[in-house]
Amino acid sequence: MEEILSLQLKSQEQIERWKEELQEVGKTLEVLGDTNELQGEAGTKLKDNIKNIHMPIKTEIEALLDLFQENYSKYVLGFMELEESNTAIIKQDVLERQQKQLNLYKESYTDIYENIVDELSKVDDLFSYSIEFQVPEKIDTLMVTLTDINEKIGEYDVSHANDMSLLDEGITLMRMKFSK
Repeated sequence: MEEILSLQLKSQEQIERWKEELQEVGKTLEVLGDTNELQGEAGTKLKDNIKNIHMPIKTEIEALLDLFQENYSKYVLGFMELEESNTAIIKQDVLERQQKQLNLYKESYTDIYENIVDELSKVDDLFSYSIEFQVPEKIDTLMVTLTDINEKIGEYDVSHANDMSLLDEGITLMRMKFSK
């Protein structure tokens, strides 16, 4: 979680720098578009290009940067709601490996328990005993918890898989404009 928050901060700082630069570009374009120094057909075409192409592109880039920030912030907030600890690190492969390991432990402990019960049954006429074997239940509880975590993370990722689709569409449209 700490890495996600750090990346969010770095991206926000970079986006703010880009937006400041875009503001400067916008001011320069406005000055060029409003100047009386550009005259004739070439001057008119340049002013039209500034007004109809360059300024809208600048505005679109700013909107895309805002959209990225908004979507990333929503993703981080949602992930923070999902994760109780800001310092937790959950890796998918580690989670799955732990689930498999728990299943193996459960089988192993169950076999050991059954062997112990069999051996004790051979001497149950000599003394009474009581064995509470809770390992399988505790492992089951852990398995349910791990499965829940895995499912929540998976569901969250799936539900946010298209968060950046508007951003992708905007970038595609920008590329199409630049290629003309």
